[in-house]
Amino acid sequence: MNREITYSLEQRRLFDISNQDHDTLIGLAFTGQDILGQTAAMLADTEAVVSGLAATQTATASLTINIAAGRIYQQAEADATAQGGIAIDTTIILQQGFYAGGQVALSASGIAAGQSRWSLIEAQWQPADVIRTGDPNGGVLPFLNTANPLQPLNGQGGSGATLPTERQGSLVLQVVTGSAATTGSEVPPTPTGGWVPLYLVDLTYGQTQVTNTEILTAGPSVGTNVPSNYPQAPFLAGLLNSHHSGGAGQAPQVNLATEVQGVLPIASGGTGAGTPQTALAALGAPNAYQQNILVTSYAVTSANFGWLMRATLTGTTFTVPSTLGSGTATAPFVSFKGFSDGTTVVTITGGATFGGGVYEGRTSVTLGPNQIITASIATAGNLQIVDDVGAPGRLLNIQRFTASGTYTPTAGAVTAIVKGVSGGGAGGGTPVPGAGNAAAGSGGVGGTYAEIQLPVSAISGLTVTPGAGGAGAANAAGGDGAATTVGTVIAIPGGVGGATGAALSGTAFGIPTAPSSAAATSTAGTVLISQPGYPPGLGVATSGGSIVGGSTGGSSRFGPGAVYPIGGGNSNGAPAAANSGGGGSGAGAMASAATTLAGGNGGSGYVEIWEYS
Repeated sequence: MNREITYSLEQRRLFDISNQDHDTLIGLAFTGQDILGQTAAMLADTEAVVSGLAATQTATASLTINIAAGRIYQQAEADATAQGGIAIDTTIILQQGFYAGGQVALSASGIAAGQSRWSLIEAQWQPADVIRTGDPNGGVLPFLNTANPLQPLNGQGGSGATLPTERQGSLVLQVVTGSAATTGSEVPPTPTGGWVPLYLVDLTYGQTQVTNTEILTAGPSVGTNVPSNYPQAPFLAGLLNSHHSGGAGQAPQVNLATEVQGVLPIASGGTGAGTPQTALAALGAPNAYQQNILVTSYAVTSANFGWLMRATLTGTTFTVPSTLGSGTATAPFVSFKGFSDGTTVVTITGGATFGGGVYEGRTSVTLGPNQIITASIATAGNLQIVDDVGAPGRLLNIQRFTASGTYTPTAGAVTAIVKGVSGGGAGGGTPVPGAGNAAAGSGGVGGTYAEIQLPVSAISGLTVTPGAGGAGAANAAGGDGAATTVGTVIAIPGGVGGATGAALSGTAFGIPTAPSSAAATSTAGTVLISQPGYPPGLGVATSGGSIVGGSTGGSSRFGPGAVYPIGGGNSNGAPAAANSGGGGSGAGAMASAATTLAGGNGGSGYVEIWEYS
């Protein structure tokens, strides 16, 4: 783990403090990944695991379900957005999110007589910049006053505005429902891309309560019409429960059926027909005792059958010849067992279905999406194993757009979550105040932030356009930021421009402009989040010039607004950073101003497209 070096009498910088916290986060994240195993084999189809979160009925049974406190460990960027001294870091790490416990409400609305419908409770890690609970100043932070260092400013730029003081990792729950159908034919909903399935509940027409026996842990074939390849809820048992019988000080136990990977060695050794050593040599895998074997093709003959392997099969074919050296045809004798819990259902070509056990006389096997099996070939024959679909819900890639460009999906991407911010509003300008007067323009409002989930096919080949920041003008209101768009499918409205500062006697205030109520829209997806940009701060200007400051621009989820320097004299507003979505600051003028002044331009928008299989 990286550690900071400090020196006697050194004055620590914001850079040092922020990076010390960052290094700790990265170090702990990779430690967790190494302990849990950071590959898809450990994280199954969701690239996440959860603990706690026990689901129970309410004291008086109802359609509300109690969810106990718990945690989620999910792969995501270290810091997708900047805030204060935290810089953007796109390294994918194992993030931890907390859930304090609460309730989720189900509904039987929309279910007609004779119908039933599945509800799925699912979870996701999400970050949030918040004011830490118990903050003695309520998030209004003291800042250095360069004009009077002994008297700190109340809020950034003396605005008195609050700022987030904690980047919080949270576990968020949501309920999605399948389609209502005639009872007995209802099908559960597919887990949302990037979300973790937890519990399934099958509701019928007129149902008003749910009992503990009706709350099913999500997984293959757990209820009516739940597919054999339905994702398993990735509850983490913990090292003690997973590898010990529960007694303190006991050595780990190994389950040969589910935990041994690669070729299983036999103590008696040997290299003749039917021995694992012969199979190992035939596979050409020098360290197959330790590794998973990815099968591309392999022929089992009378000289090398009788081996045990665990294969992750993605669009591959595994064949055993039907004719042996003697020229006689022998049916295969094959043992299958699901990797996760031993209950994976394997469908045999020809219509037969089975799950776990030993089977004879079959010539081919078809797996569902990303099913992982263990196959033990006891005698020779024909066997074909095919997996035609990759793991659903896996994060494949994050595409970023700082300027207009065409979206080309990553191979295998099925679902996308578009995360974007629109252009920030420009700050308001000021007139020539005149003798004894002053003027302070209002800062622009930060750009709207939105998250939209939709099929990749709906936006493939479309132009992604981050909205331009609003333009400031002399003695005029700031221009609104432009909308961020993806073709005509997604539109995220821009931040509102700041108002013109009026010439007032003595002291003038740049009154913050209110954010727009317009929300993001999509013609082909679901708007998960639509959050207006933050409003600007309060600007202050005095005719004598002891304090001159236009209003600070409003922040967005991707960056802060522009700051007008206190005591800066007559000045145009400052522009917000590119791709921040921040608002420009307002202009400030005292009595000595001889010309009209313009507010600062708003920051341009930014788009990320998170792609899931």
